[in-house]
Amino acid sequence: MEHSNKLNIVYKSIQQMKESYGKLLKVEFHIHTPASHDYRLLPGKLFKNMKLKEVFDVALNEGLYSKEFLERIQKEDFAIFEKQVIEDINRDFHVSFSNFKEILGYQLIAHSLYKNNIHAAVISDHNTINGFKKLQAVLVDYYKSRIKGNTQRKSIKLFLGIEISCSDYYHLVGIFDEHKYTDLKNFVSKYIHSEEEGTYISCLDMVNRITENGGIPYIAHINTSDFLGTNLYKRSLFGFSGLKILGLTNIDSKERISNRIKKYQESSKGDFCFIHEGDSHELNQLGKKNTWIKFNNLSFKSLKKAFKNYQFCIYIDKPIYNDRFLKGIYIEPGEKGFLGDKEQPEKPFIVDFSRDLNCIIGGRGVGKSTILSILETAFTLEVTNINQLEYISRHNLIYIVFNYKNMDYILNFIPQITESGYSGNNYFLRKAFSETTETESGTRRLSQNWINLYRVSQVESSNGYKFQELNYNETTTIIESVYKKSYSINNIVELSNTGRISEFIRDIVLNGERLNGSKIVLSKLNKLHKNNYRKYLRENIQSVLVNIKKREENVKMAIEEFNRLNNKLIQIVYSPKLKDPTFYLKELELRYDPIFDREKGKRVLNTYLTWDDIDEFVYEATKKFGYLEFLELILNKEHKQIENELSLNNFISGTITGEYENVSIKNMVRVYNKIEERIFRNIEKVTNSFKLLFEIIDEFSLKFNINSKETIRTEKVVMKDIDELSLGQKVVAILTLIFNYGEHSVDSTPLVIDQPEDNLDNLYIYQNLVKSLRKIKNKRQVIIATHSATIVTNADAEQVIILESDNKRGWLSKKGYPDDEVVLKHIVSILEGGRESFIHKKETYMTVLDI
Repeated sequence: MEHSNKLNIVYKSIQQMKESYGKLLKVEFHIHTPASHDYRLLPGKLFKNMKLKEVFDVALNEGLYSKEFLERIQKEDFAIFEKQVIEDINRDFHVSFSNFKEILGYQLIAHSLYKNNIHAAVISDHNTINGFKKLQAVLVDYYKSRIKGNTQRKSIKLFLGIEISCSDYYHLVGIFDEHKYTDLKNFVSKYIHSEEEGTYISCLDMVNRITENGGIPYIAHINTSDFLGTNLYKRSLFGFSGLKILGLTNIDSKERISNRIKKYQESSKGDFCFIHEGDSHELNQLGKKNTWIKFNNLSFKSLKKAFKNYQFCIYIDKPIYNDRFLKGIYIEPGEKGFLGDKEQPEKPFIVDFSRDLNCIIGGRGVGKSTILSILETAFTLEVTNINQLEYISRHNLIYIVFNYKNMDYILNFIPQITESGYSGNNYFLRKAFSETTETESGTRRLSQNWINLYRVSQVESSNGYKFQELNYNETTTIIESVYKKSYSINNIVELSNTGRISEFIRDIVLNGERLNGSKIVLSKLNKLHKNNYRKYLRENIQSVLVNIKKREENVKMAIEEFNRLNNKLIQIVYSPKLKDPTFYLKELELRYDPIFDREKGKRVLNTYLTWDDIDEFVYEATKKFGYLEFLELILNKEHKQIENELSLNNFISGTITGEYENVSIKNMVRVYNKIEERIFRNIEKVTNSFKLLFEIIDEFSLKFNINSKETIRTEKVVMKDIDELSLGQKVVAILTLIFNYGEHSVDSTPLVIDQPEDNLDNLYIYQNLVKSLRKIKNKRQVIIATHSATIVTNADAEQVIILESDNKRGWLSKKGYPDDEVVLKHIVSILEGGRESFIHKKETYMTVLDI
C-alpha cells in the first residue's frame, strides 16, 4: 500500500504539472451563428424563420437536452422560465439575448463543438460581430455546467472574427484581439455598409486595413472563388506582403489553387499558409473541416505567432501523433543527489516534457547532461562510465513516466548501492551488474534489479490510480520499444576518431542488435569440455552460417532503399571485414613456437610443410572459403574438396630435399587431422576467434557529400568516407544519419541528443539542423540539451527547460514556451550572453540587416 501511495504521488505530480509547452490543438475556422443573416441551423431553412418547437426538436435529436426536461419546461409557465433564463445569462455574461430560441441556437453550436473535441474556434459571421459575445458566453456556460470537473479538457477558446463581403466578390475573414472588441465595432461601423451586402471596399484595400488594425486577414473559401479582377489587380492582391493566409473548404483543391495563384506572385513571395475551414452555416457542418495549430496558450498573440511560423505550426491534415513519448521525470534527491529543489533540498526534482521538441538549457554543471544520462541508463541498463553511474546513483529514487500506445507507465529506477553509501569500489551491491557485465562495445550492463515497471490504470478512483507491476519479459519488451538510444555528439565523434564508428551506425540501422544466435553459440562454447567441443561445432556451424547469410540480406535490404533516396547526400557502407582474416585468426597461434613446440619440431608429421606454412594455408583457405566454411570442411573431413581448390603442397616454403615427403593421397588424411588438432588444441582461443569474427560481421562506415551544405551556388557531389572528414563535417554526417535514417525507418521513439551544435558553424545550425528538427518534432519526441539560442528559438521548441545550480545542487528554474517573457529573458541571459551582450550584437549588425 505504501508503494502504491508513492506511485500515486509521482504520477499525479507529473499529470498535474501546468502544461507550459506548445501543443497541437484542433481549431474550427469560419463559424456562422444566428447573427448571420443566412444562418440555417438545419439544411434548407433559415434559423430566423424556424419556430421554437422546431428548435426544441433539434435540441432533443442532438442530445442537448433530455425529452423529460423539454416537456417539463413547456408544461410549466414557459414565459416565466424563458424570462428567468434570459435575465440570468445576460446578467452573468453581459450579453443581450432576446429569447430562448436564440439561446438554444447558440447552445446547439457549443454542444456540437464540444462533442467534436474542438479546442478553439474562429467566429466569422457575415459582416457583423454581434454573435461573438453570445457564443463566447454560451461556450463558457456549457463548460461550467456540463464539463468542468468531469474531464481534464478545458473550455473552448473563441477567437473574434468577421467575414467581410468585399466589392470585388472576394470574401475576407479578419481575426482580431478580443480585448479590442470596441475598436472592432468602430471598424465595422466605418467600413461595413450592411450585413447582407458587406463593403464597397476591395479585398486588397480591406486586407491592408485589417493588418493596420492589428488583425489577421485571410481570403475565405478561395477554392470557390472566381478570381475576379484584372491581372494587375490579382498580382497586387496575391503579391501583397500582408496577405499570407488562404482558406480552403476543400483541401483536395490545394495544389490546383497554389498553381493558379503562382501566376500572380513574384518568386520571392513564398507559399501561402492554407487553412482548412468549415464555413459552417448548419450544425452538421461543424467538426468536419479543421486545422491543427501549435499553441503555447490559447491567445490571440499565440495565434498570430503560429501564423508567422506556419510552416511548422499550422497543419491542414491531422498530424500523426507519436505513440511513445516521455511524459516527465520525478527524482528524490536524498542527501547526496544533485537534482532537487532550490529552497527545500529534500523536495523532489520534477519536470514534464512536451511530446514534441524539448530544449534543456542552463550554464555549465547545472544537470542538463545528468537528466539525459538518467534516461539512457534507466531505459538501456547500460553504462559507459562507471563514475557517471555512481553520480546518478547518489539520488535516492528516480521515476520516469512515459506513454506507450495510449497507456501510461512508470519506470522506477532504484540505485543498487550499499547502505553505507559512497565508498569507492564497494559502492554497488554485489548483484548490481549482470553476469555478462561487459558488452561488445565496452559498456557495462546492469542487472534487472535496477528497474521496476508499472502500468497505470486509466481510471482514477477515490483511492487514487491503480498500478500493475509487469514481469521481466513484459518490462523488457516495452522499454525496448519505447527507447532506443541517446546521442552524445562528442562521444560519437570520439568513436569515429578511434575507428569504432561502426558501432554507432549499427545502433542506428539495427538498433544495436547483434548477429542472431551469436550470443548463444559463444555462451555454449565457453561451457563445453574439450571432448565435446568439435562435435558441437560440427553439428551447429551450418546454422550459424545460415544466420550470417540472413543477416547480410537483412542489412542490405535495410540500407538499400535509404541509400537510393539519399544518393547525393549520405551513404551507409556495409563492409564486413571477413575477407581479411588476420583480425580473428591471430587467436589460433598456428605458427611454430620454439618454446612450446621444441619437442614436436617445425614440421607437420614427416612432410615438407612447416607450421608456418600451415598458418599461411589457413589464412588463404579462410579467404577462399570463409572461416566458418573452412572449419566446417575440416570438421567434416572434406579434405579432398579443400585440396581441389587449395592444395597444401602449394604452401611448402622450404627447399624440397632430404627425408621429408609431399602431401599425397597416402598421408593427406593424417596431415589434415593434424591440422585440425592444431587448430583446436586450445579451444578457448578458438572461441575467442569466433567472438572477434562476430564483432566484424556487421562492419559499417559512412560516405558523406561534403558539398551538401546549402550555398548560393549548386556544388557538385563529392562523397568522402567519414574517416577523411573534418571534425565539423563528421558532426554534420552523424546528425544527417540520425535524422534521415530515423525518418526513413519511421522511428517514433524519443530522440535524445546532448549538444548537437558542438563543432558546427551557425549557418549549418540554422539552415540544416533547425530544419531537420522542425521536420521531425511532430512525428517524434525530441529532447535536447543545448547551448544554442538558434536551436531553441528557430526550431520553435515547444518547451524550454531552464536549469540552475549552486554547484552543490541543481534545480528547475523555469519551463515554458519561448514566447513566455520570463523564458525569453532566460534564453537571452544564458544563450546570448545577457541583455547588454545581445543589444551590442544588435547594434553591431544594424547597418547590414537594415533594422
